[in-house]
Amino acid sequence: MLHESTLNQRTSMTFKQELTERTTAVVRSCMDAGLAPPDDPALVSLDLRAAVHGAVSMRVNQPDMPWPPLEDQVDRFLAKLVGIRPASP
Repeated sequence: MLHESTLNQRTSMTFKQELTERTTAVVRSCMDAGLAPPDDPALVSLDLRAAVHGAVSMRVNQPDMPWPPLEDQVDRFLAKLVGIRPASP
């Protein structure tokens, strides 16, 4: 888990900055394309990453909970936090 230990405090973990930059760029692209409402892409990206990491962390630490499918939960995160609606089947 990316945020579950002090290991993430290392400054040489450049992938964390890349994850931040790429997620923000994708959110910005969705906003620019009109797929998500205008907002601060960096803040929306942070909220989305926090939600997904939290969902995964909770599953690891509380495996006996009746969790919904992660894919469905991430779709709800995208709808509620980013404003992107899943494609209709």
